[in-house]
Amino acid sequence: MGKTIIGVVAAGVVSGLLGFFAWQSLTLIDVDKRTERTALKVDQNYHMIKPLWEQFIESRKIVRVDDKSSNRPKGQ
Repeated sequence: MGKTIIGVVAAGVVSGLLGFFAWQSLTLIDVDKRTERTALKVDQNYHMIKPLWEQFIESRKIVRVDDKSSNRPKGQ
């Protein structure tokens, strides 16, 4: 009777561990797929926004080398 209970418990533990490892591998595969999709979307957004950002930066080039600051206290 004792060997039967130990065998059933051992089979349950082994089944539980195998189930856990299967669940873990499926979860990691799912996370990897979502990460890949997110990386692809970020890359597409980068390529879409880059020309707009460069155009914005070029249109905002203002060089003030010798101008006095308008943020100084009065009297200076």
